[in-house]
Formats: sequence, structure tokens, C-alpha cells
Amino acid sequence: MSQRPPLCFLTTMKLPVENIAAIVLAGGKSLRMGQDKRFLEIGGKPLIERVFEVLAPIFSEVLIVAAQPDPRLDGFGYPVVTDLRPGYATAGGLYTGLKTTRRRSVFAVACDMPCLDPGTIKKMLADEEETDIVIPCLVGTGLQPMHAIYGKACLPYLEQMMDSGDLKLQHLLQAPLLRIRRIEEAALCSIDPYLKSFLNVNTPADLEMARKLLSSRAHGNAPVN
Repeated sequence: MSQRPPLCFLTTMKLPVENIAAIVLAGGKSLRMGQDKRFLEIGGKPLIERVFEVLAPIFSEVLIVAAQPDPRLDGFGYPVVTDLRPGYATAGGLYTGLKTTRRRSVFAVACDMPCLDPGTIKKMLADEEETDIVIPCLVGTGLQPMHAIYGKACLPYLEQMMDSGDLKLQHLLQAPLLRIRRIEEAALCSIDPYLKSFLNVNTPADLEMARKLLSSRAHGNAPVN
């Protein structure tokens, strides 16, 4: 039986990190949910606030990237920037975050991921040196572009993609000069065995699943499958 890799980085990493910013993409369309999911509550807290609670102790800079201004976002205490190139979905949001921060890289995450795991994020940060993209790859769902690290070297490729109408972030991995590190599912399961970090709340059923999961965590029970 193979042994799990050592997880010493979980305790030795100096936090908050200074050279990587966290950007929370908060577009606001929520088409499948039927209402603005950013402010739906789970356990008495807006969904997006649960994302901030995980990111704030890890990153010295947290930015909110939104498609358009929304006064409700200002109330969380983090800088809010609107898309520099509107209408380009997550590609435009990532571009905006990378252009705005002075840090060398960003950890990009969606606003609808309330079960983020700090250990999973720290694992990715530990693998970030000398790379332009660090991205998880899960069995079944594949690459996770909205739970990934992107360096400034991605900017010209994002510009090219938007100019050509290509908005799939996964296509960044085809850029010939970018240094890419994929983190396979097996390396993450030792930290987050149920991979709940990657749960996106897109539908009412997803919201109910997240509520059950966070409730089980609060009471020290096994995760809900």
C-alpha cells in the first residue's frame, strides 16, 4: 500500500502569503439558480462570505471581481473591481484580477464554492514555484479552472483568447510557453478525501447539498455523500 505524502507544508507555510493574491469571481448571473446565488445564505451567512472566511487567513490580498458594480459587495470589506473587458465571462474576470493585482500570481476561485478546504489551497500554493498555472485535475470532472493559480504570464494569452472569442480557460493549458503543473486527484484526496472543496452551488439541489455538508462539519459528522 502506498503511503500518503507528508503534509508538513500545512503547518510550515508562512501565512498570509504575500506574493499571490486571491480573486473571487462574482459575476452575478446565476442563471441555473434562478436568483443571485452570491447572497444566498448557508448557516446564516451569505455563500460568498464563506469563501472569504477561508481565503482571508491565507492571502494578504483578496479581490472581488464582478461583472458590474453591486453595492452589496462593498459591504464585505474587500476591494471590488469590475471587468476591464466586459462580456467575457470567467476569462474576463481572470484577466481583470491579474491586471489589477501587483502580485505575481492569483488564486482564482468562484464565489459559489462554500466548502473550500484550506489544506487543499495550501497544497496548491506549495506547488506554485516556477510555474505559470497550477490546476487540479479530478477523475470524472477533469480540470478545475476556477480553483487554480495563474501567473502574470497568462495575460497575453487571455487577451488573445478574448480577441478570438475563445472563453474556455482550459485552453490556456495549450499555450506553448506557459509552465503548467497539474495536481492529480490522488494528491488531493489525502487532504480533502471527499473533494468537497470543488463543490459549486449552481442549482437548488447543489445549495441543499452544501447546507447538509456544512451542517455535518459543524457537528463533527462524516461528510454527506
